[in-house]
Amino acid sequence: MIEELIRLVAPPAVPKNVPSVEEWELYEVALGCAFPSDYKHIINTYGDGWFANWIMLSPPKNIVDNLKPLGELLGMSMSRWEKPYTFYPRENGLMHCGTDDGNSFFTWKTLGPPDSWTLINFPNRPHEGSEAILKCNWLELLVGWFAGTVVNNPSDHEWYPEDVEPTQERFFRQS
Repeated sequence: MIEELIRLVAPPAVPKNVPSVEEWELYEVALGCAFPSDYKHIINTYGDGWFANWIMLSPPKNIVDNLKPLGELLGMSMSRWEKPYTFYPRENGLMHCGTDDGNSFFTWKTLGPPDSWTLINFPNRPHEGSEAILKCNWLELLVGWFAGTVVNNPSDHEWYPEDVEPTQERFFRQS
């Protein structure tokens, strides 16, 4: 499926901040589990940056370095949410893995093996609505978003604004 994303959004000729095989191994040891393979394919292909100036996958170093402080911060802010969530490394906990330009954040629901983790998008303020459980991984989300098959679900909060047109804005900007 990475080929489909490459067809939709050209990667940079020289992606920035792509971890070496050894760095991936060190990050995964520090994390205590593997990263989902779709995420690794995207980071290895595109590096560090923004899709359509809207979505940014957190670099693996940031995920590892900020796991505890972000979990504590998100835990405090999410105490106002209707549904109770726990944070990784707790079983089935959430792990921050991306952001968007509207300051909403993406997490993985770490249920099961990493390749089965799905994404949840939380608006930056609880009063904006509930979280959007996206039921897909990063690769499925990006391919579907740029192809126009993944759209806002009216029963969830709008995880991207109507003025963002991913089918018209197919580009990647390095950080």
